[in-house]
Amino acid sequence: MAMMRILTVALRPFKPVMAGQIAAAVVMDTRDMTTDTTERARRFPSIPATSLHDVAVRQILVATETPAPRGSSPAP
Repeated sequence: MAMMRILTVALRPFKPVMAGQIAAAVVMDTRDMTTDTTERARRFPSIPATSLHDVAVRQILVATETPAPRGSSPAP
């Protein structure tokens, strides 16, 4: 963590994007990022909450889909 904080400052003049990414990583690793969705659910009941598990499964399924060969048409 100390090295990441040093790199954030040291890289800023040369690689500002990377310095910002490292700074964001420091924030994500040091702050409580939990949230209570009760208020969101009350205000927007029609928007469902998606669990981390569901997002991960969806991403895995998309990543493992085999694309159709070029020039082929979809099955009827």
